[in-house]
Amino acid sequence: MKDGDIALVVSAGFLLDWQSMQRVVDKAVRSHPAWDAAEAYGIDMSQIETQLRLTPAERIQRHRRALATVNMLIEAVRKSHGRS
Repeated sequence: MKDGDIALVVSAGFLLDWQSMQRVVDKAVRSHPAWDAAEAYGIDMSQIETQLRLTPAERIQRHRRALATVNMLIEAVRKSHGRS
């Protein structure tokens, strides 16, 4: 593992890197009846799969970028309406 990588400790005391943990989670989630029900209902699960493949650090970074974009848009609207 590199510095900054997130490791998860499971109850059996094993240390798993994020990718190994991701494989365990993927298998568990995809075999859950609720996953199948959502797909059968017509929900596009690809976006959820994409998000679940990201590390927590990657999710936080994406959130920060999206938040910065929203804040820039809010500020642009305020300026266009003569408010600061």
